[in-house]
Amino acid sequence: MTVGVAFARETTAMGHRISPEYRDGPAFRRYMLFLALAALSIAGLWGALINVIIPLHVQQIEFAHHFRGADAAIDLQQLIGLKAQIASGRVAPTAEQQRLLSLLARFDSARAANLSMILSIGVFMTMLVQACA
Repeated sequence: MTVGVAFARETTAMGHRISPEYRDGPAFRRYMLFLALAALSIAGLWGALINVIIPLHVQQIEFAHHFRGADAAIDLQQLIGLKAQIASGRVAPTAEQQRLLSLLARFDSARAANLSMILSIGVFMTMLVQACA
């Protein structure tokens, strides 16, 4: 009977009764804090997955797809450095270097197309998950 009296006494500004289970208090604040921290953690992990891990994985797949056989041992950083030296005019490329640079150009274009697709899917999935939450 006492619970019914306490229940009837507390009303909102619009005159609705407030259930004692949903009153603002320490439990509600803990719940909101936990919810905010959980949402922030999930968003951070999702962002790391979409923006860091998946693009690096796509790059590894594309590298293995374009540089096969004897070309598989090529260091991508050195090849990018060679491209910069040739662009600046400090080095004249040999026929082998030109072949490797054409492979690098194909690799870059394929990587850009695949990263665009992956990030588009990631943005779509983020919008879908946020709408459900």
